[in-house]
Amino acid sequence: MTIDKLIRAYRFGLTALLLTICAYSQVEKSSAVLEPDVLGMVYHVDAAKNTLTSLERQAAKASRGYFHASAEINSERSPVRISASSGQDFVVSLAAGVDPNKFELFPMEVRKGKRRTVLASAKMFSVESGKSSIAITAKRYGSTSYKLSPTQKLPVGEYCFSPADSQEVFCFGVDPS
Repeated sequence: MTIDKLIRAYRFGLTALLLTICAYSQVEKSSAVLEPDVLGMVYHVDAAKNTLTSLERQAAKASRGYFHASAEINSERSPVRISASSGQDFVVSLAAGVDPNKFELFPMEVRKGKRRTVLASAKMFSVESGKSSIAITAKRYGSTSYKLSPTQKLPVGEYCFSPADSQEVFCFGVDPS
């Protein structure tokens, strides 16, 4: 074999190796989960498109009565819409040591141009906190995030996530398919 042929064979082998490495790294990138950039912000996960959409972030107005505590938003409908037939998984990135179970999911009632949810209600001698919340599971998602998923499919309507220690809410709506 001549030196020219050896150099061509070496270049061919090196090129094939580099192409294999590049292809492998692309597969690794596409299989990695997409994580939020903002700590504490809740996002909807669209697995089909591999995208995250930030939910509507609002500071809810607290309302207290004799037998309830509620949160209120001054609009009837969230601009963030999810189809009832799409996935209903959400993701939040949290600082180390923050418990993802502090997030609760609430249905919102639309009335008089506002969205409202009851955070706690009281009976004559007892308080039932979070009675209107919807059950969710929180599982590790990537390296710094958690996936928040309702345990049952959400029907058409308005909803919000809210951390237990905050008046901040992250709203979205579910539309018919």
